[in-house]
Amino acid sequence: MTKSIGGSEFGDFLDERLNALRTLDVAWARREAPGAPGASSDDVRLVALHKARYRCREIEVALRHESAEWLRVRGCGDLFGEPLLPPGQLP
Repeated sequence: MTKSIGGSEFGDFLDERLNALRTLDVAWARREAPGAPGASSDDVRLVALHKARYRCREIEVALRHESAEWLRVRGCGDLFGEPLLPPGQLP
């Protein structure tokens, strides 16, 4: 299902990133951005993963909707601080 970009190192990273977003891999987020501003805990990283997954058009629609609902229940906006779109809509 994952597309590789010519087998390049960058393509491999993109594949890994998509998989991390699909699976909400907090350990990957911790490893890839250990000193990210505001990433003070795994809970914060999980919110960031959901926000990125909601926005990512390469992610399956069902997973994006799942993240939208997860964020909505917790009163979160999207990756850019904007309000989430109404249920059933995606950016």
